[in-house]
Amino acid sequence: MSSIPSPATAFERADVLPAPWRRHLLRGWAALLVAALFVYGLMAIDAGISNYTSAGDPSVAAAREAAKAAVDRGERIDSQGLGDAVRYQTLTLVAWLNSERYAYGENGLIETLVHYATMPTLNAKILALHNVLGGFCMLFGAIQFWPAMRRSHPRWHRAFGMSYVIGAQVAMVAAASYLLLTPVDKIYDQMTFWVLLWAMAVGVTVTLWLAMYHLWRGEIAQHQGYMCLNYGLLLTAPVLRLAWVGMGWIDPAARQIEGAFAAHAILVPLSLLCGYALFVVNRWSQRDRTLPATVRAEPQSLWSQGLTVGVVLVLIASALLLVQHLVVTPGLSTLDQAQVWMPAGLLALDQRVLVEQSMLRLVFAGASVLGLLIGAWRLWGSRLQSRQRPLFDKRSSWALAAAAAVGAVVQLIWGVAMGVPSFATLTGGTLWVFGGLVTLCFAALLAWAAARGLDSWADEWAVFVLTCLVAIPSLYVLLPLVSAFEPAPMFVAAGHVYRTAGVLQWSLLAVPFVCAMHNRVTRSKYAR
Repeated sequence: MSSIPSPATAFERADVLPAPWRRHLLRGWAALLVAALFVYGLMAIDAGISNYTSAGDPSVAAAREAAKAAVDRGERIDSQGLGDAVRYQTLTLVAWLNSERYAYGENGLIETLVHYATMPTLNAKILALHNVLGGFCMLFGAIQFWPAMRRSHPRWHRAFGMSYVIGAQVAMVAAASYLLLTPVDKIYDQMTFWVLLWAMAVGVTVTLWLAMYHLWRGEIAQHQGYMCLNYGLLLTAPVLRLAWVGMGWIDPAARQIEGAFAAHAILVPLSLLCGYALFVVNRWSQRDRTLPATVRAEPQSLWSQGLTVGVVLVLIASALLLVQHLVVTPGLSTLDQAQVWMPAGLLALDQRVLVEQSMLRLVFAGASVLGLLIGAWRLWGSRLQSRQRPLFDKRSSWALAAAAAVGAVVQLIWGVAMGVPSFATLTGGTLWVFGGLVTLCFAALLAWAAARGLDSWADEWAVFVLTCLVAIPSLYVLLPLVSAFEPAPMFVAAGHVYRTAGVLQWSLLAVPFVCAMHNRVTRSKYAR
């Protein structure tokens, strides 16, 4: 019978837990985050009340249209005497942080409020209920992840938790009802936002009940993980507002809806990463389990071996897609129906930045394919090994991190060259910049874990890195997949096929997050 060192031993030896000053710094940041989410929760409740009271009111819609016209004439709305009709906290904050034109002008945020005032009263009131309950979840959800709250006040934790479950579920039922009652062309940003809202409604519901299932089984670590993922999905609301503001800073000449092109493209994956960060911080603060010096080396089950083989095939297929679309027939314009799915401005930008820079393209393709093949090789070799053995040793971790980092730098170069989003280029370089930053971050974490000898952490972050490498070629599969649902021609012409595929592309980061909830790092912690 073979034996291997306990995972806990490696954690204790590497001193993963932070020093006292780091703990205080972490708690300070956590307190600041809770305060910010508390403020946002109040703003969301205010927005819901405003939407409820203005629903179906023609005078409110007329006043908001008048505010938009005034700003487009170069006038300040403060002098227009429009009063409560345009007194909306989110709108006021965006105008203050960016500009009145960005918030109140043509293709600005105020068009959403005009829509709220003109939509059927029932639809608006259901949406208002969703807003208010979402704000409630922001208010009480953040403190649920505070370790001291869980440990010192378990009754309050359970009471807030049940309130959160009820509030989140009713909010998602309201969101689904609104989507069923409202035509897609009457929803803000139409098809892309419709997909985002459905993804949030389904994702929050599924993760909520998976969290309750694991709680019922007494699997506290997995319960915490799914609640972090659930809360991350709910964070799409405040993250979206921050992204709107951020895009206005990056390109002051842009209209708000152009900033939304970028914000919506990265909204779900960015919120997933927020949830993952919350999960890591919670797990980091927990003690290691007291495990025996050795544990039984159990072979993988047939199901696990089959899953491993499936992942290997996905990695190899992704490498082949990269070779095909970056080396053999490079460029989006070579895809079937490219002229239908994407505007001419985007295809021209892709040709100029990606296709014509052949050296960078070959470097990116080579680095990405190398990383994918390293992952496939290590996974193939692990299919008959013990479940307790690490997937990636130090050499393979360093090689995968280096290959991914090279590809990430090229992505950043391309993203910056493609520029900000616009009506002509849709998301512009947003997806490349986001992908480059995320890949570079996880490559650095993988290299750090390898250098410290933290095999379990290296395995976890290697899965994230491989997912980042798979996300790039996944676009070539997602484009025809989205088109297969036969969206209305008006949405296809507006570029929603490309934008929706881009939303789904980086949402693959949910996969390594779920894997992290069940891996050796999580199992080695004493969750409370």
